[in-house]
Amino acid sequence: MKKNYKYVFLILVFILTIVTFFYSINTNKSNPGWDESWHLMITLSKYYDLKGTASINQLKQSYPIFAQENSFYPPFFHFATLPIFFIVAPSYNSAMFVNLFFYCILIISSYLIGKKLKN
Repeated sequence: MKKNYKYVFLILVFILTIVTFFYSINTNKSNPGWDESWHLMITLSKYYDLKGTASINQLKQSYPIFAQENSFYPPFFHFATLPIFFIVAPSYNSAMFVNLFFYCILIISSYLIGKKLKN
């Protein structure tokens, strides 16, 4: 019977996370900060490069700050956001959906590490 409580608790944590995520998206109307904007610009450049609309070289010529993009952040986060951009329209709010994916991985891996340490 105790095993069921663990899974119910994990499901409640997932539900609470999703509810607070959507609440924060709907209520927070402030502009994104520097780091969030930078991540969005890098992801959008990769998105438009894959769609063939604008290449990264064109963006680097228009905005010289893009020359630093590949040397500062690891690329997996931006590539993980791309499928969401192809499913829904690219925007700041849709880019935040990838955070739910990584948060779910964090919860599951934390649970499994705790389970392994307990045994």
